[in-house]
Amino acid sequence: MRQWLALFLSGLLAVPAMAGRADGLEDQIVGPAEWRERLRGAAQNRERNVAQVERLFERAEVRSALRTAKVDARQVTLAAQMLSDDELARLSARSAEIERDIAAGALSNQMLTYIIIALCTAVIVLIAVN
Repeated sequence: MRQWLALFLSGLLAVPAMAGRADGLEDQIVGPAEWRERLRGAAQNRERNVAQVERLFERAEVRSALRTAKVDARQVTLAAQMLSDDELARLSARSAEIERDIAAGALSNQMLTYIIIALCTAVIVLIAVN
């Protein structure tokens, strides 16, 4: 009888605790609309990053540097699209910096060539590692 009473009382104490947990869980549940919005945002962010990398490789100065290094810009751009979101974001940020430096005239042709070769090498290494 005592065991039954102890079990009954512990069950009564557990019910309010579980009810409190259920309320907290409802706040943590992500609905389908929110998932779609998050996925759409991630896809748009990825598209912006790919566009930034493509924009850099479309510049005449960069194409010239790539020809000097005998690297195909299209292959590098395709390889960049295979990077993870974080790696692509870092590459996009770096390509934006390079583009600003080119526009400001801060880079000589030789410096630009070395930077582009290093950038292409980084893309290739990241693809090989993955």
